[in-house]
Amino acid sequence: MLALAAVAVIAVSVWVAADRQRSVADDAFHRIAAAHQMREAILEQSFELGAYVNTAGGDHLEHFREAGRRFESALAEARRESASSGTGQRRLLRGQERTARRWQAIADRLLVRTAAIGSARLKPRQTTRVHDALDRFDEDNDRFSAGVQRERGRGQAAARSLTVGLILGLSALFGGLAYLLFERRARREEGRRDRHAGFTEVMQLARTETEAYGIVKRHLERIVSGGIATVLNRNNSANRLEPATPVEDEGLAGSLEGAEPEACIAVRSGRAHQRVGQEEELLACEICGATPGSATCMPSLVGGEVIGSVLVQHERRLEDGDRRYLETTIAEAAPIIANLRTLAVAELRAATDALTGLPNNRALQETLKRMSAHAGRTTTPLAALLFDLDRFKQINDVHGHAKGDEVLAAVGDAVASAVRASDFVGRYGGEEFLALLPDTDREGARLVALKLRAAISEIAVPGVSRRITASFGVAAIPHDAGEPEQLLREADRALYSAKANGRDRVETVAAEEAALSSSVEDG
Repeated sequence: MLALAAVAVIAVSVWVAADRQRSVADDAFHRIAAAHQMREAILEQSFELGAYVNTAGGDHLEHFREAGRRFESALAEARRESASSGTGQRRLLRGQERTARRWQAIADRLLVRTAAIGSARLKPRQTTRVHDALDRFDEDNDRFSAGVQRERGRGQAAARSLTVGLILGLSALFGGLAYLLFERRARREEGRRDRHAGFTEVMQLARTETEAYGIVKRHLERIVSGGIATVLNRNNSANRLEPATPVEDEGLAGSLEGAEPEACIAVRSGRAHQRVGQEEELLACEICGATPGSATCMPSLVGGEVIGSVLVQHERRLEDGDRRYLETTIAEAAPIIANLRTLAVAELRAATDALTGLPNNRALQETLKRMSAHAGRTTTPLAALLFDLDRFKQINDVHGHAKGDEVLAAVGDAVASAVRASDFVGRYGGEEFLALLPDTDREGARLVALKLRAAISEIAVPGVSRRITASFGVAAIPHDAGEPEQLLREADRALYSAKANGRDRVETVAAEEAALSSSVEDG
C-alpha cells in the first residue's frame, strides 16, 4: 500500500514538473513569436515606406498602415506574454518599443512631406537616419529574443531541478516511512518471537492441563491486543465440548451449555474458522456465532485427532502475522496438553482401584501424609474410618468371585456418594476400606461411620441373597494418635474390637479402651 502511494505521489510530482516545463516553453515560444512578428511588421513598413516615398502612389501607404497595425498587435501580445517575466525582459521590451517609436516618428515625417510635395527621393542623411533607427530596433529585438531564450533555459532548468528534487525528496520521505514501517514490523516480529520462545519454555514447565490451558490463554491474549481467548476441550467421552478456561462472555457461555464437539466449525472441519463482524455466513458456527465482534477459532490437533479448539474474540480482522502466531501457538501447545492429559490419566489409573473406582492404597497413603501434615499445621483434627465387609469370604465361596467383585464395586459407589466432597475414601486392600475426614473429631467421625454403615446395609446385589454389612473402627488426631501410622493402628485396633463385639457395628478407640478398663476392674 505504501509503495502504491509512493508511486502515485512521485508520478503526480513528475507530471507537475513536466507541466511547468511545458508552460515555460510555451510562454517563451509566444514571446519570441511576438518579437518576430514585430520585426517582420516593421521591416514591411520600412519597405512600403521606401516604395511610397519614391512613387507617391499605389497601395504602398495602405500596406504601410496595415503593417503598422500588425506591429501594434504583436507588441500587445509581447506585453501580455512578458507580464509575468522578469524585470530585465520587460525593460528590453520597453527599449525595443522606444526604438520602434523613433523609427515610426521618422517615417511619419517622411509620409507627411511626401504627401505634401509628391514623390521625393530620400536624401542620404534621411536614409542613414532610417537605417540607423531600424538597426537599433533589430539589435533591441535580438536582445529581447536572446533574453527570452535565456529565461526559458533557466525556467526549464528550474523545472528539471524541481522534478529531481521532488523525486529525491519524496523517495527519501517514503523510504524513511517504509524503513520506519518495516522496522516497526521487524521489532514487532522480534517481540513476538521472543514471547513465543518464552511461551514454549513455560509450556514445558506446566504440570497440569489446567495450568497449561491458562498459559495458552494468557499468551494468545498478548498476541492479539484486546482479544479474549477461551480454550475448549473435548471431554473424556468425546461427546461434549467444554470450556477449559474461564468464559468471560455470557453469550458464549450459553452456547457452550451441553454443546457437542460438532457444534464448533473448527472442530468439525479440522481447520481454522474466522468470522468478521456480523457478516452473514453460509454456515454459522453454533459456538462463536453467538459472540459479538469478530472471532477466530482454531482446532487443537494431535496426530490428526481433534482434541478441542481455541476461540479468540477480537474487534477487527486478524492480520496475517497474528493469525500465523495463533496457529503456531496452538500447534505447539496441543501435543504438550495431550501429553499432560495422558500423564494425568496414567497417574489417575495408577492411583485408582480398577474394581471399585476408588483411590487405591497408594493414593490413600499419600493423602494420609498430606492431610495429617495439614492438621498439624492448622491444629485441626483428622479422623480415620477403617471398615471391613463382614464375612466377605463367604460371599466369594457361596456366590463366586464375580459376585464378590460386584459387591465390592457396589460398596465403592455407596461410600463415595455418602461422604463429603472434602473427605477422601478409598480401598485399603481386599475387602477393607479407609475414609479420611479432615477437620473432624472422634464424635463427628463416629456419626459419619454410622451413616456409611447404614448406606452399606442398603446395598442389594442381584444374585447375592445375604445382607451386606461392615464393621467400623474410628480414631482421630490428636485425640487418639499424633502420627499417621499411629492413627491407622488405632483405627485398626478399634475395627478389631468391632468385629470381636459381633460385627456390623462402629467402635472407637475410646470405647475399646473403656471396655478394656472395665474388664480389668471386673477381674
